[in-house]
Amino acid sequence: MLSKALWIACLVAQGAVLLRLLFAGLVRRGFPFFSAYLTWGIFSGLLLVWIPYTSKSYAHAWLVVEPVFILLGFGTLWECYRRAVAPYQRGDRYFVLALAGTLSFTFALFSLSLELHTLTRITSYFWVILFDRMESTGTALFLGGLWLVFRQFPIARGSNTSLHWRLLLFFGLQNSAAFMVIAISSGRLVDLGNVISQASSLVLYILWAWNLSAGGEIEPVRPPIDLDETGFEPKPPIARGTVGILKPETGKHS
Repeated sequence: MLSKALWIACLVAQGAVLLRLLFAGLVRRGFPFFSAYLTWGIFSGLLLVWIPYTSKSYAHAWLVVEPVFILLGFGTLWECYRRAVAPYQRGDRYFVLALAGTLSFTFALFSLSLELHTLTRITSYFWVILFDRMESTGTALFLGGLWLVFRQFPIARGSNTSLHWRLLLFFGLQNSAAFMVIAISSGRLVDLGNVISQASSLVLYILWAWNLSAGGEIEPVRPPIDLDETGFEPKPPIARGTVGILKPETGKHS
């Protein structure tokens, strides 16, 4: 009952985020994949929420719905990356290489989940679940690595990009944590994993809906640099112990 209530609340929150994107004019301008992800989540959720998830009907429907989520999830990650590296030239050329490296590590990590399950045979459901985990954990690892890089090379970005980047990172982390709970328990704690994912997603959707705005697309203005009387940017003072510089008006050392 709690899981279903959280699921319905998430659908409402997803609708609120999508409306915010629409009214702020951000769907085509900056978040087409994220908007498609939300739309698919609302559409598929309204169909699946009323089907008992232990039934075969739910399993078959999930097998159709989830691959679309995975593809849109990767598209959302690419979209977020493009926005994050926009101040850099040729940034998107390295996306495929970086993503491939991240997913290779993720695949190696989650291939160990084979040992956590008592599987008699590998079915199509297993592969969808595995790629679902790859998408969630790959998002967290990739954006986490990007955050570490840009901590060393800070660049001014609009508030929408900064917010979306961080929330998407946490979105991948909480989904990955839910998958780990289910994997470690060999599927016995599916309800707990669902509650963790849905409760965390609800909070993140609320933050998206509350903070995304048209004004958030405006990059912050860097403070102007004061020029000296010669019209050039002032130089820092000479450190102690260095050789003196020539004064331009006398030619003598200072």
